[in-house]
Order: sequence, then C-alpha cells, then structure tokens
Amino acid sequence: MSRRPSDPVAGATPPPWVPGNRWDLLGAPTGPPPRIGVVVCHYRQRAALVRTVAALHRQTLRPVAIVVADDGSPRTPEVSALTGPVPVRVVTQPDRGFRAAAARNRGVAAVDGDVLVMLDADTVPGPGFLAALATRLAAGPDVLVVGRRRHADLSGTAPGDDPAAAPRLPERRGRPRRAGSPSGSRSAPPRRAAAPVPSCCPRPRPRIRPLA
Repeated sequence: MSRRPSDPVAGATPPPWVPGNRWDLLGAPTGPPPRIGVVVCHYRQRAALVRTVAALHRQTLRPVAIVVADDGSPRTPEVSALTGPVPVRVVTQPDRGFRAAAARNRGVAAVDGDVLVMLDADTVPGPGFLAALATRLAAGPDVLVVGRRRHADLSGTAPGDDPAAAPRLPERRGRPRRAGSPSGSRSAPPRRAAAPVPSCCPRPRPRIRPLA
C-alpha cells in the first residue's frame, strides 16, 4: 500500500502545521500541559455567565485564571456570584454598541496563562473541554485550536452540571462556517500569537432573545 504524503513516518520530525486537521501528525504530547487562562465575553446574560463560569471551575484541567470581559452591561457582573477554586476577575467598558472585540482585548490584557481560551457567556464547556485543548496544544505549541458549538436545552440542569446530559436542540441554520475556521469564541491561541483584534466601528447591539 502506498503512503500518502501527509502520513506520519516513524522517527520523522512532526510538521509545524496541521493539514486537514490531521492531529496525528504532531505525535504524542510532551511535557506538562500549558497554563490556560480563559476570557469570557459577556453582555447582559447573567444567568448564562454564572453557568459558564461554574463549568470552568469544574474542569478536569482547571484554568489558572478566568476573566469576564463585560461589553458595557447595564449591571456589571459581580465577582461574588462567580467565585470558585479558580480566581475570577471582571473587566468592563462603556456601552457604545456591540464591541465584543474590544472587550476581549481588555480581557486578554488582564488574564494570566500561556494559552488563552476565548468563550462567550452562553457557551458552556463540558468538563473535559480544557483538557482536550491542552492535549492538542502540548503536541503543537504554535497551533490555534478551535472548538465547535452544539445547542442544548439547559433549563433542566444546574450550574456546573455536564451540558452533554442536556437535551439537544436543532442546530441553527445560518451562514456556513468551514470546519476549523477561527471564531471569536471557542478558540485557544498561544499567548504570544494573540495579537489584539482590531475593533471596528460600533454597530447597533443585537437584541438578546431567550429561547422559548
């Protein structure tokens, strides 16, 4: 059987990239897992934020820090409602429209860690989320790891519960996104590669509509 050009070769040096999500080309992780800092972008979603931060506190690989980057909510999130084994800090900015990129930049400047994980306040990670990211990053320290999001009805679960146990909801239809494409949330770049994201002109803030 002929070998594909992208197949791993015993003893070969792993490539500095991951073609076609071929993580096996990077080989087994070496050394300790990276220190992970998490930035959670938030606007007026207090209940969702509490749930997401609770899930981060219960990760099998805990982050070294959590920073909530608030985009000018009428009521700034209170740290007392987000406490747990991981240090939590809240940074905020004036409400001048939808400026998630600027809020994330504030969070990145305030968080500690060798790797930065970006989440939105309504994106609840499963208990092994950070451990899975760390495995990939330990094998390829210069790669950008991007997760994907699934929709579920979390109304019957408590903060800190595994979201995988919640009933699945139909996936929303919209503009297709290529698998592995970078996103403002669910991404994990190395800190040295996380340059500030340009903040575009303020746009009208989208209306937040809870699921029925």
